[in-house]
Amino acid sequence: MSLSPTTPWERPLQQDKGLSLIELIVTVVILGLILSGIAIMFSNILTTQSNVTAQSDGMIRGQSFASKIEKAMRDGSAFSATANSLIVQFGSGPSATCKTFNAATAKVRLEGGTITFTSAGTNGIHYLFRAIGGEAADPVPSTASPVRFSGEAYLRNTTSVVLTCW
Repeated sequence: MSLSPTTPWERPLQQDKGLSLIELIVTVVILGLILSGIAIMFSNILTTQSNVTAQSDGMIRGQSFASKIEKAMRDGSAFSATANSLIVQFGSGPSATCKTFNAATAKVRLEGGTITFTSAGTNGIHYLFRAIGGEAADPVPSTASPVRFSGEAYLRNTTSVVLTCW
């Protein structure tokens, strides 16, 4: 009986140095699967973050625009509303100033590109628009869900003033 091994498979484990080709391939495949999963997860995180930021931006810009409409109506002396435009007059006579609210003056990207104004009695209007994050002129459409804004605004001054703007 000999103490030294005679064939390669009879060698002790401490003489086996390095990794076999199969072990390397399996390791690379497993690492590839793990890294591709991490890459997909990271991509989804970035997309979600971008959508949340755009929706938040749409909410902030939409609230600002809605507040401007309501403030103008409160401070105004007369108004004229069409389906897609609102003109509010401040003061009366030759010194009157006016402000127009429509999709072009919104400074917010609007879903469908429109704002709807309807009458809410003799001294008020009802407005409706859907804001999406970003400036109105931004070329890249947002994938975020639009934020719906709807409200009523009334003149504080109930005396009859003739609209002299335009």
